Amino acid sequence: MQQNSKSEIRKKLEDLEDHIHKSWLKDLDKVKEFMELDIILEELLTKDSIEEFFANIQSDVDYFIKKFSQVVISNILRQHIIYGKGGDDVAFGVLVKYLWLFNKFMHVPNYYPLWEFVKEIFDYSKSYYKGSISSSSKVNNEKKMISAEKFNVSFIKQTNVLLIIIY
Repeated sequence: MQQNSKSEIRKKLEDLEDHIHKSWLKDLDKVKEFMELDIILEELLTKDSIEEFFANIQSDVDYFIKKFSQVVISNILRQHIIYGKGGDDVAFGVLVKYLWLFNKFMHVPNYYPLWEFVKEIFDYSKSYYKGSISSSSKVNNEKKMISAEKFNVSFIKQTNVLLIIIY
């Protein structure tokens, strides 16, 4: 592989990053792309490390940990509604997979930048939550309004794993 060429998984993630950004920016139906990401995250969870998933290509690992995940999580949280059939549920599943990654790999210091982005899921001081709380004429998304307690109960029911987030 030449130095300037990108791996197939890197190209796929960059494409998904773009689609998920457009989903937020232009309110487009990108459920298919969210589902593709969900499958990738599921596959990543079967590995012993993030490096193993990316065939030890450090630039791909860094991209996933430091840029891709931040953009994806941020764009999901910014959207009041994920357009498309089952969009909210699929996007919620992606966020849950990130929490599973946290649970599986939280002991790895090299992954700490990723955990900073995952913590944003529970940071109600962020602007995307403030916009959801207002009682405007916007349609509020019930999944966006879920409290940490309700999320943890839902997460435990789905995974039988207890995850404690403390701020």
